[in-house]
Amino acid sequence: MVKVFKTPGAIALLISALTLVFISWYRAFKAETIMVDGHALAGWPGAFVFSTILIGLGFFSFAYYRLWKNSESGLEQVKVLAFILAYVFSCMLPMLSNDIFTYMVFGDAANKGADVYINAQSTHYSTFYPYITGIWTTSTCAYGPVILLLAMIATWIGAGKILLALVIYKIMILVFALVFIEVAARICLVLQAPVRCFIFIVLNPVFLMQGVGQLHADLVAITFVLCAIYFLLTHKWQLAFLLVAFSIATKMNYVLVAPFFVVVLAMQHQGSKAVLYQKAGIGLLILILGLVPVYMPFYTSMATITTPFTFHFFQNPSKCIGEILSYPVYFIAQIITVHPLQLQNTVKAGSGPGTQVLISVIIVKICQVLALCASLYILVRFVRGERTLKQWFRVYVRTLLLFLLCYLHIFNPWYLMMFLPFMWVDDEPGFMHWLFVLTCFISVQDIVCTVSRDSAAYVAVLVLTFISVMLYMYKPRRMFFTSLGY
Repeated sequence: MVKVFKTPGAIALLISALTLVFISWYRAFKAETIMVDGHALAGWPGAFVFSTILIGLGFFSFAYYRLWKNSESGLEQVKVLAFILAYVFSCMLPMLSNDIFTYMVFGDAANKGADVYINAQSTHYSTFYPYITGIWTTSTCAYGPVILLLAMIATWIGAGKILLALVIYKIMILVFALVFIEVAARICLVLQAPVRCFIFIVLNPVFLMQGVGQLHADLVAITFVLCAIYFLLTHKWQLAFLLVAFSIATKMNYVLVAPFFVVVLAMQHQGSKAVLYQKAGIGLLILILGLVPVYMPFYTSMATITTPFTFHFFQNPSKCIGEILSYPVYFIAQIITVHPLQLQNTVKAGSGPGTQVLISVIIVKICQVLALCASLYILVRFVRGERTLKQWFRVYVRTLLLFLLCYLHIFNPWYLMMFLPFMWVDDEPGFMHWLFVLTCFISVQDIVCTVSRDSAAYVAVLVLTFISVMLYMYKPRRMFFTSLGY
């Protein structure tokens, strides 16, 4: 234990983590509730929370980068440090997102017999209904059955007590986090990857703060994905495809990881193409059949499966490239046409009228087309060039990032957890530095949940949000093509 804290930056990481946990409790104390939505702080408490999160996250990110850059620590030291930080972050209260209460409401409603995937009024069955707001009050469940099952267990044991249900859910998520760290250490040994790769994955603030601290469903999904990678690398490919099925049953968008496993299976195959096709077919069959027992308790029609897709598809763009880029376009047009009052009202409301939404949709579509073309280019170059496992990890990470940053209709910081299980190559320095800034800075988008829109600090939140999203577009050719050698 003493050796762990002799690791460069370890003490700073621990103090920063404790600071972030403390401020989550302080926010709940000042808001007089653990609920996040509708309880943002104004005045000095809001400014204090805002500045403390920034300082804590800033110091954590700096120490994290320093530890990665020096790379003097051994694998075991970093693993113990990651375990300690996971325990610390598990003590964090909801602060940056209200999603955990949405899980609880659907879990509680399902325990009471409501069909949460079909009935849009199912949330009213839950004792915890007062803890949700907005679209969730009249929505069907947008999460996979794995998350629903975990929430059902937590709310059943909680027996109507939100704090007890939250503690039970936190314990289950902590178990997933510890498994994630342990399996990551084993993959590092199997691949003989640099410890720097392990550091980047298990100490990443997106994993620790958004996953362990704020309890987002992606942490469960990436744990299944990481375990699947481990079993694939150890030639237990049947089990790997089963775990991919569980990740998809956690969040539907994890269907994107399936091609990675098919390609690696093809790389490992030494026999005839007929046998390869048979293996791939069996793997995909296992994946499909693996979804059946998870969905069966909740299945009533195809809507049970399609609802999570539909929910996100029909939402307005939110904090994605298209929306952020559309704001200056719309505001400049407003300034030129001299409508300062309308511009002021738009900023205060936090969203523009129909014209701004239209501009946003157009820019989103342009970004989607560019991302699709860039992904195809990278994949074609991979097929025609060096086809090694190392290169496939690099190509797949970039393809996935292009989709996450440009193609998704809606984007939230915790979505970046999806690419972490694949970061097993000590990549080109410029690309890695960009990833550090991206993953460390992305959480500032969520600080908007802690600060009232009537607060002066809200202006700073908007500026930081704009900067964080613009980071997606930093030197795209170098980040996605030149760094690959293409």
